Amino acid sequence: MPPLQSQQGKQERALAVLLGRSPRAIIEGAMARSVPSKPTTPLIAPSGLPSELLLSRPDLREAEQKLIATSARIGVARAAYFPSISLTGLFGSESSALSNLFSGPSRVWNFAENLTQPLWGAGRLNRQVDGAEARFDQALAQYKSAIANAFREVQDAISAQRAAREVFDIETRRVVSLTKTWNLAKLRYENGAASQLDVIDAERGLLQAEQTRIEAERAFQFAMADLFKALGGGKELPRT
Repeated sequence: MPPLQSQQGKQERALAVLLGRSPRAIIEGAMARSVPSKPTTPLIAPSGLPSELLLSRPDLREAEQKLIATSARIGVARAAYFPSISLTGLFGSESSALSNLFSGPSRVWNFAENLTQPLWGAGRLNRQVDGAEARFDQALAQYKSAIANAFREVQDAISAQRAAREVFDIETRRVVSLTKTWNLAKLRYENGAASQLDVIDAERGLLQAEQTRIEAERAFQFAMADLFKALGGGKELPRT
């Protein structure tokens, strides 16, 4: 029991983090759980799930926001090419910045120094734009990679849950068959056609089959959890 309780605690804390609970609630609290009155039927992945579900994945949303941010930086870098000065002053007259442009050689030089030098000095703004565009290309490549990885994870998860479901169905049929064998052994024993050892052997086989079926169901539920995660969550799946 202690190792199982330790694993249970780790899983509960991991679920609490995914649910966005506070650190104190994670440490002091426990996940609410209930014991079903009857065996639950396993989930199934419905047909026709739209690929748009993947857009809710955190990694895709992060990659998309980075792409948007880098695209905005390109616009900021390009905007630096156009100088920002006030053309008009008080009561609509021309501004001092505009009038200084034509007020004499010294002021023309000052204007050119203050305004043109930041624009064309050593191609600095050219490099800023090139750098912003390069970061955009990098973010775009990362976004494409995130999309490809999302579809790969979904395909792997669907394949895994299908295989796990097949194993679970096989083990379920095995339990049904061995239950009949056990009932038949008891009936034969009650009528003197079999020994008690035959009943014990049949019961042992049934118990082993039930344990295997439980492990298969556990593996299937883990596969379904991986599918939920790959899809980004938020989709209620039907039960069989």
